[in-house]
Amino acid sequence: MWFYDQTFFPPAPRLDVQVFLAGIHAQSVSLRAKLDIGASTTVIPEKLVKLLDLPSHGNTLARGYDGSYRLCTTFRVDLKFDGIEVDWIDCIATEREDVLLGRNVLNLFFITLDGPNLTFDIKQEE
Repeated sequence: MWFYDQTFFPPAPRLDVQVFLAGIHAQSVSLRAKLDIGASTTVIPEKLVKLLDLPSHGNTLARGYDGSYRLCTTFRVDLKFDGIEVDWIDCIATEREDVLLGRNVLNLFFITLDGPNLTFDIKQEE
């Protein structure tokens, strides 16, 4: 079970995640990640591209929360959280401090949000 981050208003479901270069786990960066069901793609901080020496994997057209579109470079990463490993995840990078876990990751899991108790659970199978 995870607890919502109450530094946000309203509180938001966040967890700790390790980010690795896809297929190579020699080096990782640990960050907080926000569950974002509004994002189709996972987003990582731009600083991770340099820190992990992530090679570009292609391009995708991404639509921001303001409705504007922009062409973004894609990267492939592996993620690890709560003992769960998710491999070969396509993501984009932007100026931010945390990771946004988009639906390309979240749809792999059973997620239960308990808003009144400010907790959530994420499982691979029932």
